[in-house]
Amino acid sequence: MKMFVHLLTAVLPLVLLFAQPALAQTGSLQVTIWPQEAIDAGAQWRVDGGTWQDSSYTEPNLAVGTHTVEYSVIAGWNEPNSQTVQINDAQTTNTSGTYVRQTGSLQVTIWPQAAIDAGAEWRVDGGTWQDSGYTEPNLAVGTHTVEYSVIAGWNEPNSQTVQINDAQ
Repeated sequence: MKMFVHLLTAVLPLVLLFAQPALAQTGSLQVTIWPQEAIDAGAQWRVDGGTWQDSSYTEPNLAVGTHTVEYSVIAGWNEPNSQTVQINDAQTTNTSGTYVRQTGSLQVTIWPQAAIDAGAEWRVDGGTWQDSGYTEPNLAVGTHTVEYSVIAGWNEPNSQTVQINDAQ
């Protein structure tokens, strides 16, 4: 009887060793979004279609292998292209995405020529006065106000609200 007990205790640890599940290999992913203005406007990221996350968040427990990072669409910004990242066991993979502000331009033509000759100018959003025909580049998408200078002997036009569209 004593011999049977020894045999059972000698076999039992081997059975338990083989019954333990293999540990999955996982790593983490940290994504940084640029610039701060895009973050302030609500820019976020997610991995493999999961939950949207804020910049600098670290997503834990991702299976080792390739994963896809995508970026949210926010008004007035072009989001970064989706990225494929490699997750390695017990490591944190870092990546980043940079949003680009959507911009357009504005060209104003003043007439008649006699008003231009008298010094008529225009400006957008209280900026620098510009001559007729000048194109103001890199205006953020959205509404802007154009105003006209006061010149002797002429009635200037009322200020106007204009809509700037991306790449126009």
